[in-house]
Amino acid sequence: MSAGNNRKRSALNKYLEGYSECETQSIDTLISNINTCYDHLLVIPVYDESFDALSTLINGSFNELHVLFILVVNCPVGGDSKAAERTFQLWKQLLGNMELPHKIDNITYAKKSDGHGLILIDRCREPQQIPNKQGVGLARKTGADLACALIAKGVVNSRWIHSTDADVFLPSDYFCCTEYVARKNIALVYPFKHIPESGYEIASELYDISLRYYVESLHWAGSHYAYHSIGSLIAVDFEAYAKVRGFPKRAGGEDFYLLNKLAKVGELLSLEEPVIKVSARPSHRVPFGTGPALNKIVEGADEPFVFYHPKIFKCLKQFLTLLELPGGSLDEREIKCSADIFPDLNSHVLMALDSLDFSSAWCHAKSHSGGRSQDPHVQFIKHMTTWFDAFRTLKFIHFLRNNFYSSIALSEMQALTDYLSPELNAKIRQLIVSINHAKTP
Repeated sequence: MSAGNNRKRSALNKYLEGYSECETQSIDTLISNINTCYDHLLVIPVYDESFDALSTLINGSFNELHVLFILVVNCPVGGDSKAAERTFQLWKQLLGNMELPHKIDNITYAKKSDGHGLILIDRCREPQQIPNKQGVGLARKTGADLACALIAKGVVNSRWIHSTDADVFLPSDYFCCTEYVARKNIALVYPFKHIPESGYEIASELYDISLRYYVESLHWAGSHYAYHSIGSLIAVDFEAYAKVRGFPKRAGGEDFYLLNKLAKVGELLSLEEPVIKVSARPSHRVPFGTGPALNKIVEGADEPFVFYHPKIFKCLKQFLTLLELPGGSLDEREIKCSADIFPDLNSHVLMALDSLDFSSAWCHAKSHSGGRSQDPHVQFIKHMTTWFDAFRTLKFIHFLRNNFYSSIALSEMQALTDYLSPELNAKIRQLIVSINHAKTP
């Protein structure tokens, strides 16, 4: 085994032994009951979901591939009592439909008659419930940690930990794309289409466009972090997952922060197909995401839904373009603020950078970019790209929005952008027609 592979295995073992959730401690007993090898696996957090929707998902046909489903049935401590009761009833339904189940601590496994496998993790009953502030992040981490251990033990052939939600519709070729992905890619983001619940068509389309507008704008500006951060669309290489220590334990945004960590250590690939259909439905189960966004849009129907001002992304592009240029011979000891580095940069951008203490990060990157093994400028850009990550990019955008460029309505946003894809422009035009039609008495 090469030194590189040894380091990967060391990081993997270190994570599983020291940072994974307690369910991985049952891995050897679990494996002794599995006695088969699966082609792929899929992790699904389950809270207050429909039994019918889950049944459709886990009974799907995936081009004759055998899939191991890991369902983390969870409830937050002190959460909604009715939602907790519905989740517990769902847990009992799922257990009741398992054939010859094997129970190991809070894990239950059974092989299904169609060749798929099913693992249920009980995080819905005391004392295994999820701490309220750790929510869906801990639920995803619990399932993905066990998935990582199962791949490491050879129970699953694929290197990919697939993550999705109970309200999606997966195509039959969902897993096939992984056969053609380059080894350098450590995370995949699937394309998606929102399927709105009746009465939420316009709200769904507004939210959908806001997501695509943000990612297309980041891409146009030259950001390294231009991808969709949606937990139901992700697949992660198991060794890379361990390297960044898995999903963060957060009640929301766990997908954003996981991908943010992964983008710093390898290449993320935004797939062109197959397309995942995502239910667009109102929800209060998580603090943000599709469900809460639809609630906000519908509840604020008297106010127009607004989008980041395009000038913000032009500012971002201006900064990122300057950052890529080889710097002069500035003395790091004389750098006190962003204007000392980029004296000709837009004053609004300079203020946004100062709010992030950019000059300190710049000086640090310069002082650590003089190694002989690599071009100093390449090292510098690597340092700065890691520092100016998806989170700081969002803070930069929010600073400009809050202080200089207020968000604007859809029609104005489209009029002020000249870089959006033809597909997105067409969606915007159609939505404007639909909104105007809905306002007509």
